[in-house]
Amino acid sequence: MLNNEDIKKIKDILSDSLKEFYDTLILPYFEHNEKDHEEIKMILRNHEKILGNHEKILGNHEKLLIEYSKSFDSQDKELDSIQRKLEKNEDDHEEIFQKLDGINKLFANQEKRIRRVETVLSS
Repeated sequence: MLNNEDIKKIKDILSDSLKEFYDTLILPYFEHNEKDHEEIKMILRNHEKILGNHEKILGNHEKLLIEYSKSFDSQDKELDSIQRKLEKNEDDHEEIFQKLDGINKLFANQEKRIRRVETVLSS
Protein backbone atom coordinates (compact mmCIF):
# COMPACT_ATOMS: atom_id res chain seq x y z
CA MET A 1 0.00 0.00 0.00
CA LEU A 2 1.03 3.61 -0.61
CA ASN A 3 2.06 5.63 2.31
CA ASN A 4 2.18 9.40 2.70
CA GLU A 5 5.74 9.57 1.57
CA ASP A 6 4.92 7.74 -1.68
CA ILE A 7 2.02 10.08 -2.30
CA LYS A 8 4.30 13.07 -1.69
CA LYS A 9 6.84 11.69 -4.19
CA ILE A 10 4.08 11.17 -6.76
CA LYS A 11 2.86 14.73 -6.20
CA ASP A 12 6.41 16.04 -6.56
CA ILE A 13 6.97 14.06 -9.75
CA LEU A 14 3.67 15.24 -11.19
CA SER A 15 4.32 18.78 -10.07
CA ASP A 16 7.81 18.78 -11.60
CA SER A 17 6.47 17.22 -14.80
CA LEU A 18 3.66 19.76 -15.04
CA LYS A 19 6.08 22.61 -14.32
CA GLU A 20 8.47 21.33 -16.97
CA PHE A 21 5.56 20.92 -19.42
CA TYR A 22 4.37 24.43 -18.65
CA ASP A 23 7.88 25.95 -18.86
CA THR A 24 8.92 24.16 -22.05
CA LEU A 25 5.69 24.12 -24.05
CA ILE A 26 2.90 26.28 -22.72
CA LEU A 27 4.78 29.40 -21.64
CA PRO A 28 6.90 29.72 -24.82
CA TYR A 29 3.80 29.17 -26.94
CA PHE A 30 1.95 32.01 -25.23
CA GLU A 31 5.02 34.26 -25.24
CA HIS A 32 5.53 33.61 -28.94
CA ASN A 33 1.84 34.23 -29.63
CA GLU A 34 1.95 37.38 -27.56
CA LYS A 35 4.82 38.70 -29.70
CA ASP A 36 2.95 37.71 -32.85
CA HIS A 37 -0.20 39.38 -31.54
CA GLU A 38 1.68 42.61 -30.84
CA GLU A 39 3.15 42.50 -34.31
CA ILE A 40 -0.26 41.82 -35.82
CA LYS A 41 -1.80 44.64 -33.80
CA MET A 42 0.91 47.02 -35.04
CA ILE A 43 0.32 45.92 -38.63
CA LEU A 44 -3.43 46.38 -38.19
CA ARG A 45 -2.92 49.88 -36.77
CA ASN A 46 -0.76 50.78 -39.76
CA HIS A 47 -3.39 49.39 -42.11
CA GLU A 48 -6.04 51.38 -40.28
CA LYS A 49 -4.00 54.58 -40.80
CA ILE A 50 -3.50 53.74 -44.46
CA LEU A 51 -7.21 53.01 -44.83
CA GLY A 52 -8.01 56.36 -43.23
CA ASN A 53 -5.73 58.08 -45.77
CA HIS A 54 -7.40 56.20 -48.60
CA GLU A 55 -10.80 57.30 -47.34
CA LYS A 56 -9.64 60.93 -47.39
CA ILE A 57 -8.27 60.51 -50.90
CA LEU A 58 -11.52 58.88 -52.05
CA GLY A 59 -13.46 61.75 -50.51
CA ASN A 60 -11.34 64.24 -52.44
CA HIS A 61 -11.79 62.24 -55.63
CA GLU A 62 -15.54 62.19 -55.09
CA LYS A 63 -15.57 65.99 -54.74
CA LEU A 64 -13.50 66.35 -57.92
CA LEU A 65 -15.79 63.98 -59.81
CA ILE A 66 -18.82 66.01 -58.73
CA GLU A 67 -17.13 69.23 -59.88
CA TYR A 68 -16.13 67.66 -63.20
CA SER A 69 -19.64 66.31 -63.63
CA LYS A 70 -21.06 69.81 -63.17
CA SER A 71 -18.49 71.18 -65.59
CA PHE A 72 -19.31 68.50 -68.15
CA ASP A 73 -23.03 69.19 -67.75
CA SER A 74 -22.38 72.86 -68.41
CA GLN A 75 -20.24 72.03 -71.44
CA ASP A 76 -22.89 69.64 -72.71
CA LYS A 77 -25.49 72.41 -72.52
CA GLU A 78 -23.15 74.77 -74.39
CA LEU A 79 -22.43 72.13 -77.02
CA ASP A 80 -26.15 71.43 -77.43
CA SER A 81 -26.77 75.14 -77.90
CA ILE A 82 -24.01 75.37 -80.51
CA GLN A 83 -25.37 72.27 -82.26
CA ARG A 84 -28.86 73.80 -82.42
CA LYS A 85 -27.41 77.05 -83.86
CA LEU A 86 -25.45 75.08 -86.46
CA GLU A 87 -28.55 73.14 -87.45
CA LYS A 88 -30.53 76.39 -87.74
CA ASN A 89 -27.74 77.92 -89.86
CA GLU A 90 -27.80 74.82 -92.06
CA ASP A 91 -31.56 75.15 -92.45
CA ASP A 92 -31.19 78.87 -93.24
CA HIS A 93 -28.51 78.12 -95.83
CA GLU A 94 -30.71 75.46 -97.42
CA GLU A 95 -33.56 77.96 -97.62
CA ILE A 96 -31.24 80.58 -99.18
CA PHE A 97 -29.98 78.05 -101.75
CA GLN A 98 -33.57 77.15 -102.65
CA LYS A 99 -34.38 80.86 -103.13
CA LEU A 100 -31.23 81.27 -105.25
CA ASP A 101 -32.27 78.28 -107.36
CA GLY A 102 -35.64 79.94 -107.84
CA ILE A 103 -33.96 83.22 -108.83
CA ASN A 104 -31.63 81.37 -111.23
CA LYS A 105 -34.63 79.70 -112.89
CA LEU A 106 -36.39 83.07 -113.22
CA PHE A 107 -33.21 84.63 -114.63
CA ALA A 108 -32.79 81.77 -117.11
CA ASN A 109 -36.40 82.19 -118.22
CA GLN A 110 -35.90 85.95 -118.59
CA GLU A 111 -32.78 85.37 -120.73
CA LYS A 112 -34.79 83.03 -122.96
CA ARG A 113 -37.49 85.68 -123.37
CA ILE A 114 -34.89 88.36 -124.13
CA ARG A 115 -33.34 86.14 -126.83
CA ARG A 116 -36.77 85.51 -128.33
CA VAL A 117 -37.53 89.20 -128.34
CA GLU A 118 -34.12 89.93 -129.87
CA THR A 119 -34.73 87.23 -132.47
CA VAL A 120 -38.17 88.64 -133.29
CA LEU A 121 -36.83 92.20 -133.49
CA SER A 122 -33.93 91.22 -135.69
CA SER A 123 -36.13 89.42 -138.18
